[in-house]
Amino acid sequence: MISQLEQVYLRLQDYLLELEIRYIEPILSKPIPDKGDELDLRSYCVLSHAAFEEFAETVATYALEQIVTRFVSNQEICLGLCTILHFSSIKAESTDNVNIVYDYIMNALKDIKSTMSTEIRKNNHGTSMKYLKKMLVPLGVSIPNDTTLLGSLEQLAGQRGAFAHNFSSLRITNVPSPLDLTTYVTDVNVLMKKLYEQVEGAKFFKYK
Repeated sequence: MISQLEQVYLRLQDYLLELEIRYIEPILSKPIPDKGDELDLRSYCVLSHAAFEEFAETVATYALEQIVTRFVSNQEICLGLCTILHFSSIKAESTDNVNIVYDYIMNALKDIKSTMSTEIRKNNHGTSMKYLKKMLVPLGVSIPNDTTLLGSLEQLAGQRGAFAHNFSSLRITNVPSPLDLTTYVTDVNVLMKKLYEQVEGAKFFKYK
């Protein structure tokens, strides 16, 4: 049975393939690329980056929902529960009206979930190492230590920034080749797969 995140990942694959067919394949079919291809390269870079950004946000939101729901419904705990509580500041008076640990944690989770949902959806501004760490590490999700994948992530993010914020070709000194861009996208795609598999593989335990 295909999981919820895997379904979203498969839709991402279809979309990335559509982008490659639309923007990259026509360039590769030419004997010599021309200057007019730059706009297609920009489009491919910006749109693929946006797709990865949305997918990463979906993974983070799913992880947050699982952490909170499984504790509230089944009193199950996981590493992510420990990390998001660690990143919060629980006020001393939060113990005034509770008698059991479950209530204490659940009250804290309500505020944390609201704050982190806003952080994920409103304050995330790209798919780069900085924003992935900001979204996922507090949820107990580690960023894979793979220099190739992380290098492509930074390259794609950097090129997206250059393309999205400069309308003039004169301001962009280095336009990557179609093959370079597809390599970046392929590597970041692998990275996203590792992230969602880590979220889906999270271990939950009954604490009593």
